[in-house]
Amino acid sequence: MFDIGKSVATPLSAALMLAALGSCAGDPTATEPTRTDEGTAQAEIRAKVPAVGYHDEWRVLWEDHITWTRMVIVAIFNDLPGTDPYIARLLQNYEDMEDALLPYYDEEDVEEFGDLLLEHLTIAAAILVAVRDGEDATAAELIADWRENADALGAQMNEMNPSNWPLEETQAMWQEHLDVTLAEAIAHFNEDFTAEIAAWEQVHEGGLMMADLFSDGVVAQFKPSFKNPNCL
Repeated sequence: MFDIGKSVATPLSAALMLAALGSCAGDPTATEPTRTDEGTAQAEIRAKVPAVGYHDEWRVLWEDHITWTRMVIVAIFNDLPGTDPYIARLLQNYEDMEDALLPYYDEEDVEEFGDLLLEHLTIAAAILVAVRDGEDATAAELIADWRENADALGAQMNEMNPSNWPLEETQAMWQEHLDVTLAEAIAHFNEDFTAEIAAWEQVHEGGLMMADLFSDGVVAQFKPSFKNPNCL
């Protein structure tokens, strides 16, 4: 049973809690050096950043990913005048994710991941157009390509960080992302708005889980490059 007496922190315990929170926040005055040798180990060329801040950065990236994907779904299926700008904003996401990885990984590996992510986004838009236009055979072929691309994304992540991004887990993560995104899109197309809302909730929850897999994996692999890596 909840005991209000036990819930009140003593001055000492409160001080310890504040100290712990402060240590997780990191030093706001820290500076970030400029990039030096583009071909060297990337973890050494960036000042230590708070692990919690890097965690939040990836959550913003995945919020962008799923939000602008949703905007494109609605725009393409309803022939909205903002379709092209929405697609352009969605495609910015792959570059933003590359930027979040570049300080820690070899540029060639990051570019390979970015190319696959760009393909993921462009295939998604093409699927929506095919569904809208009633080209079922084309849509089916594109979905097969999309799933192959998802496995390639998982494999590339595993190659970059085998200890923290296991192949089976990363590939399953991307395939599940496809499943719920397709469910969201088809529900909107069929005007089944209750199902669309339910699918969106799954997309959102899954997107945050994916964000955490990215940030947790990078921090675990490059702990010396982060402030307070154990705060995650």
